[in-house]
Amino acid sequence: MASENPAEFACSDLWAANRVSEAMMAAVAAPHADVYLDTFVDLDRGYFPRIGLYDRRYNRRLGSYVFARLQGVLNDYGSDFTPGAYSEGPEGRLLIYESPAAVFVLFLPAVPGSRLVHVPVSVLKDTGPEGAAKRIELDSGAVREVAWQKEDDTVRLDVDRPCQAPVLVVFEVSGHQ
Repeated sequence: MASENPAEFACSDLWAANRVSEAMMAAVAAPHADVYLDTFVDLDRGYFPRIGLYDRRYNRRLGSYVFARLQGVLNDYGSDFTPGAYSEGPEGRLLIYESPAAVFVLFLPAVPGSRLVHVPVSVLKDTGPEGAAKRIELDSGAVREVAWQKEDDTVRLDVDRPCQAPVLVVFEVSGHQ
């Protein structure tokens, strides 16, 4: 949970939540790799300050909610994940993973209020021109159905809500419940 410069105080809850969710997705795509989230509780004094999943009074931070909700979603879909495309833009980063049951698009917003509106069309290469997906807000746990349609080289999501934290969009395939 430290920044690239270990003496820099990485104190953004969004940065930590993005890092936690990215590490968790990498862990499911590499089942023989172990991932350790260090630091569990904030270290705000000393030479290497950083925030953790909990503050010094053991109150939950955003990263702990993201961790718990993402773990629950990933457990629902098994453990056979393959990493796919990666893209970065002014709104944030997209990490794409595939499993036999679904295609997962993890959106890591650059700042609170960023919007996830388009994903690469390659995500849905073997589907029709439109459909529905699940949009899971990893901070609140809210699950919403979101319509999508293909437009040239992108898939447009009909979403009007900005992202305050990492968001997972699940495009289910092969009748997964």
